[in-house]
Amino acid sequence: MMNEVIEIWPIKRNPREDWARDSQRIAEAGDDVLAWPEFGNEGDQERVWDDDGS
Repeated sequence: MMNEVIEIWPIKRNPREDWARDSQRIAEAGDDVLAWPEFGNEGDQERVWDDDGS
């Protein structure tokens, strides 16, 4: 730590600006599988979705 000072600087770019490109690169490499396997919740089989998705 320099002189025990916390410095806060404004972000000079959109932090998400490269996400689309990086996501495409990950997908092309075949590394876009789920990190956490899908798992259900109790009662999922009985769930009925309305036409509006709710």
